Amino acid sequence: MEAQRVLDRAHRRFLFLLGEAALYTAVGDRETMAEQLRRLLNATRAPRLSLGIVPLATPYTVPRNNAFTIYDSRMVTVATYTAELTLRQRHEVMIYEKAFDRLMALAVRGEVARRLINRALSDQVEI
Repeated sequence: MEAQRVLDRAHRRFLFLLGEAALYTAVGDRETMAEQLRRLLNATRAPRLSLGIVPLATPYTVPRNNAFTIYDSRMVTVATYTAELTLRQRHEVMIYEKAFDRLMALAVRGEVARRLINRALSDQVEI
């Protein structure tokens, strides 16, 4: 949660994309997971942050791959099990930008995303 402080910087804009399954993937105890889901709910209303969620039933049109982060069209980091790759060549960055755009087109945002998060939060609380 410490890493989330960067989201408070007024001069930055963030675009996040995740699969709905991530809402149900336990990376802590129930209390931690519920807190993370509440933070996601708040994030859907943040002015400099856009959160897209690809619903479970959505057919992927982009091959599933490792998690990646794009930094201002200058650099992409790709997480693997053994290392983090840093890509800086423009043609490589563009491939990831295109993949992100295609995945974001599959995602829901706003009220629909909040419903998905609330459903996962509800399931978390009921466990």
